Amino acid sequence: MRLPRLFPDLLLPSPAERAFASLLQRSEALAERTRQAREWTDDPADTALLVRQAISHLIVAVARLDGKEVASWSDGCAWLAASAEHHPLFKGIRDDLPLLDELAGPDEPAGDDPTANRRYAALVARLPRLIGDVRRHGQARQRAAGGRPRLRRALQSLALGGAIGLAFLVSAAMARAIAPASPARSPAVQKPADPIAALPREIRDDPRRCFRGTYHATKYFDQPVTERVDCAIVFDWGTSSVPGIPGFPAEDFSVRWEGVLQVRVTAEYTFYLKSDEGARLYLDEAQLIDQWERQVGKEVASEPIELRAGRPHRLRLDYVQDGGGAAVQLLWSSTVISKRPLTGHDVFAPGPDDR
Repeated sequence: MRLPRLFPDLLLPSPAERAFASLLQRSEALAERTRQAREWTDDPADTALLVRQAISHLIVAVARLDGKEVASWSDGCAWLAASAEHHPLFKGIRDDLPLLDELAGPDEPAGDDPTANRRYAALVARLPRLIGDVRRHGQARQRAAGGRPRLRRALQSLALGGAIGLAFLVSAAMARAIAPASPARSPAVQKPADPIAALPREIRDDPRRCFRGTYHATKYFDQPVTERVDCAIVFDWGTSSVPGIPGFPAEDFSVRWEGVLQVRVTAEYTFYLKSDEGARLYLDEAQLIDQWERQVGKEVASEPIELRAGRPHRLRLDYVQDGGGAAVQLLWSSTVISKRPLTGHDVFAPGPDDR
C-alpha cells in the first residue's frame, strides 16, 4: 500500500508558485497534443498554433518571475527581445518565432518549403527540453528568492505531520495484516489512437473536408439512404448496423466514398485496403486495388504511384457487405509519411464538378 504524500515537497506552494506550475502544465499538455496530431499529419500549419500557445505559456511564466505581466504573444516576443538575461534560455528557438507566426496565421502558407518544414520539425523536437529548462530555471529562482521562510513553515508543520504519518503507518500495517490478498491485476491494454479524434476540430466540423460517403440499403449502389461526411475510412461495425443511420440494414448493403486527394509533397505513394467483404479503390477512374472477392481481414497493397504536390486526384472507394461482419479500412504511406489512415488532412469532399 502506498502512503499518501502528506507534504509533497515539505513546503506549501505560494500563489506565484502555483501559477508558474499551472503554466508549465498547460505547455506540457499542448506539447502532447502536438505530438499526437503529428502522428496523423505532416503539415506544419495544422499544429503550429498549438506550438505557439505552448511557447507563449513558457514566456509568460519566465516573465512573471521578473514581475512582468505579458498580455499577448506579440508582447511576449517583444519582452523576450528586450530581456538579454533570458536569451540563453530561449536561444534555441528565438529565431524561429516569426516562423510560427507565418504558419499559424490566418493566411495559407505559400507552397511547400522544405527548409521551413525542417526548421519547424526541429522546433517541435526542442519543445519538451525547453519546458524542462524553464522548470529548472523557475525552481532555481524560487529557491534563491524564498527558501528560508518556506523552510521555517515546513519545520513548523513537521511535528504535526510526523504524528499524523505515524498514526497512518500503524493503521495501514494493521489493515494489511488482516486483509485478504487481492488477485493480481492484468496490465491494461492500450487502445490505438483514434485518427478522427486526433484531427483538429476545424477539420472535423468542415463539410468541405474529408470523404463524402453515400450509404445504400442494397449491395448494388442503387438505393441511397443517406449521405454523410466521414473524416477517415477506418470502420469495424461487426454484425451491428452502421451507427447514426436509423433503420439501416446490418447486412447486404453498400457504401461509396468519394473525395479529392491533394498531396503536399511529390513522392511515390502506396495505398492499403482491408475489408470484410468486397472493396475496390479507384484513383482518377483507374482501378488501384481490386478486393471484390469475399475475404475477411486480408490487407491488399497497391503498386506505388507517383503523385505530384498540389495536383488534385479524384479518389473513390466502393464497399459491399455481403453477410456476416462488416469492416473496411483505407490507409496509405510514402517515402515522406509513415503508414496511416487517409483523413481530412489529405482529402477534400468532392464538389459538383468532381462527382
